[in-house]
Amino acid sequence: MEFDYSELSGRITTKFKTRKRFARAADMPASSLSMKLNNKTPWTSPEIYTAIHLLEIPPDKLGTYFFTPKVFSIISLSIHCCTVPSNTIEPPSITA
Repeated sequence: MEFDYSELSGRITTKFKTRKRFARAADMPASSLSMKLNNKTPWTSPEIYTAIHLLEIPPDKLGTYFFTPKVFSIISLSIHCCTVPSNTIEPPSITA
């Protein structure tokens, strides 16, 4: 399952101006932060704890920042896999 980290990314920018500055404050490589925000690697509990402390995220908003499912990608996938433009289908040729 992928998560939507757009709120988290916005909060990072608001509080630290750049992802690189936040990554440095969180004691993680910027590349690791990028992988987490792009759903390539999961967040660990200690990383989430550090992030909510640094970003001053209230406990009742934890789900908004870290556990909101990424729904758009599923909808987009179903549209792309099931829609065929009408001009790409050619009728079968009939041979005698």
